[in-house]
Amino acid sequence: MSKKLKIALVDDHSLIRDGIKSLLMGSEKFDITILEASNGKSALKLISTEKPDIAVLDISLPDINGMQIAEEILTTQEGVKVIMLSMYSDYEYVSHCIEIGVNGYVLKGEGHEILDAIEALSNDTQYYSSGVRDLIVSQYTAKVRKKSPEEEKIVLTNREKEVIKHVVDGLTSNEIADILFISARTVDTHRSNIMKKLKVKNSIALINKIKDLALLD
Repeated sequence: MSKKLKIALVDDHSLIRDGIKSLLMGSEKFDITILEASNGKSALKLISTEKPDIAVLDISLPDINGMQIAEEILTTQEGVKVIMLSMYSDYEYVSHCIEIGVNGYVLKGEGHEILDAIEALSNDTQYYSSGVRDLIVSQYTAKVRKKSPEEEKIVLTNREKEVIKHVVDGLTSNEIADILFISARTVDTHRSNIMKKLKVKNSIALINKIKDLALLD
């Protein structure tokens, strides 16, 4: 038996709505009831009244931004899940939608994936169309690989790393000297050089900078 779903389809272009409707109504997995709206105000009224299972929202609507509508739905309409349907593949749009809690993001050029998105949401999982997934992965990869100029310039010797580890542990110069079999004066010299490299002026700032930059990881 097909699972019953009530879906609100919000787009100001009737051709887009008709195309999505055709895909949804052709599903054998779901018995779908389609509710339609062509602008933000009517969408909010429709969703508040009809309580659909899923709202498919165009990001660009003539009166209210689709992301604003999504945020309103997600904060006021319990149980209604949201899929953004958009021609925009900019990371700023995608990341903002993720931040406000949308359940899915499908590019209009990948509209054939809308049924996969509906199925995912009906099973309480999120869905991002293939182009969006590629964008998220590429942005994450770039972020991981990118090092700040500050991180790239800092190079510590093995001895400096040994000293810095004990500084973080709260040991005095004399205690560090005993452990490393060097003089306290040499420890102070290493500490001074490290502080110059990290551009800090006291031990507290030194320890905080070490932790911030994860120099001992």
